[in-house]
Amino acid sequence: MRQESRYASEAGQPDGSPGGVDDGPIRPPAMAAMFEINPMIFLMVLPVGVFLLLREVWGTQPGIAVGLIASVIVFRLNRQRGVIGWLAVLGLVIVAAASIVGLVLDSDKAYLANDPVSDFVVGVLFLGSLAIGKPLIGLVIREMFPRVREHLGPGDRVFFWLTLIFALQNFAVGAARVALLQEFDAGEYVLWSRAVSWPAGFALFLLTGWAISRTIRRRILERRDLRVGAEG
Repeated sequence: MRQESRYASEAGQPDGSPGGVDDGPIRPPAMAAMFEINPMIFLMVLPVGVFLLLREVWGTQPGIAVGLIASVIVFRLNRQRGVIGWLAVLGLVIVAAASIVGLVLDSDKAYLANDPVSDFVVGVLFLGSLAIGKPLIGLVIREMFPRVREHLGPGDRVFFWLTLIFALQNFAVGAARVALLQEFDAGEYVLWSRAVSWPAGFALFLLTGWAISRTIRRRILERRDLRVGAEG
C-alpha cells in the first residue's frame, strides 16, 4: 500500500527527477511490460495503401481524396490526448495541406510530400524541445508507457540524448525521402521510403527501450545502495 501511494505521486520534480520509484526486485517481464505497443498504430499504413490502390483504379485525384478520408478515420480511431494528441493533429494538418496541393495540381508526388515535410517539421520540434529544456521524447514516452513515470522524470538526461537522436534520424530520413520522391514514381517511392524509414524507426525503438530500461535499472540499484548505506 505504501508503494502504491508512492507511485500515485507521479514522477516529475522541478529538476526532472522522478517522484515515486520502485525499490523492489527488478524482473525482466515487468520491465518488458513497460513497452507494450498499441496494435492500432499499424493502421497508419492504411491511408497510403488506399491511395495507391484507388490511384490505379480511378486516378490520382480520387486516390488522394479517399486517402485523406482514410487519414481522418485513422486519426479518429487513434485519437490521443496530451503531447501525442497534438503531434497527431499536426500530422493530420500536414497530410491535409499536402492533399489539397495534390488535388489542385493533380500530383501524386505533391500528396506524398507529406512524408518528408512531417519528418522535417517533427525534427525541428525535437530540437526546439531541447532548446527549452523539455525533451519531447521524454513527454511522449511517459504518455505512451505510463509505468515509465514511476521511474523517470520528463527532463531526465536519457531523454535529452534520445530526443537528439530522434531529431537527427528525422532529418536523415526526410532527406532520403526527398531524394526518393524525385527519383521514383509514386508506387516505387512508397516502397523504397518505407524500406528506409521502417527499419530506421524499428532500430530507434529498440535503442529507446534499451536506453530507458538500462537507466531505470541503474537508478533502482543506486537508490538501493543509498538505502542500504543509510540503514547501515
